[in-house]
Amino acid sequence: MYALNVSLDEEFVWAAGRDAFSICSTNTWRSVRFCDCKGMVRSLLVVENTVWSAWDDGIIRVHDCESGELVQSLHGHTKYLLTLLKLQGTHVWSAGADETIRVWDAQTYSCIGELRGHRGVINDLQFLQASDMIVSCCSDMTMRLWDRTTQQCRRVIQAHTSPIFAMCSIGNLLWTAGVDTLRTWRLRSTVCCSCVGKYSLLVGSCSVSTADPSNGRR
Repeated sequence: MYALNVSLDEEFVWAAGRDAFSICSTNTWRSVRFCDCKGMVRSLLVVENTVWSAWDDGIIRVHDCESGELVQSLHGHTKYLLTLLKLQGTHVWSAGADETIRVWDAQTYSCIGELRGHRGVINDLQFLQASDMIVSCCSDMTMRLWDRTTQQCRRVIQAHTSPIFAMCSIGNLLWTAGVDTLRTWRLRSTVCCSCVGKYSLLVGSCSVSTADPSNGRR
């Protein structure tokens, strides 16, 4: 499995991978498998009563949360997809290997924006609440900060010396992970304030824990 997501009411879990798309009740843990095409799903996103899936054929497929029926297929990307991001309101952002970011209206399923600038596979998208911007990271070793309203690129940061594969953020801090290092950034100044590395294996994901390490939790 490559992707997991949980419904807002925590009653269902969706899991997806190669040629498989499953919905599981958190009460009974009974799974019903369904899949409308062959391929790989690398990201899942719950949007109200639908679940959006990013496929390696470049198509975003929208399924009904409860029945699993296909509601809509969104075309626009030309290569495999890696990440989906839901913002407050009705906008969904998507990105992958075709070097573009697309913005979708979750109610009309229409593409309302196409963002260009990266020169490589876009591996992750994050919403930076502290600055009300979107950040993207790419195999071209850069991060780009996008205005969520105008969809314009506000800044390009040469962040790493190798492809950047994952990000996570909390408050005014952003963490980026690549083959070379794990780095921490202060968002307001976009200054790297710490650097940990080097890794011998590929980092595919990172997340932040708010637990207090002094009480033995990690």
